[in-house]
Amino acid sequence: MSKQTAVDWFSENAWELTTKLMSKEITIGRYAVLYFELHKQARKMEEEQIIESFKHGEYPPLFVNFNAEEYYNETYKK
Repeated sequence: MSKQTAVDWFSENAWELTTKLMSKEITIGRYAVLYFELHKQARKMEEEQIIESFKHGEYPPLFVNFNAEEYYNETYKK
């Protein structure tokens, strides 16, 4: 089984959450809280996936002295 991307994971879980809202299993307030939490988890998952990809990829000469966390912070936390 292939690893799910953060976007795919978020989409799948957000759809399940929306289905619960539409069937009135949860309130709009609970939906908002859970949706925010899903988004936060997906962002963390994306960060981890980017860092792991960088660690296992081929380093261009420019990045020889960079580590994966530095790469993520320099590239995505501007």
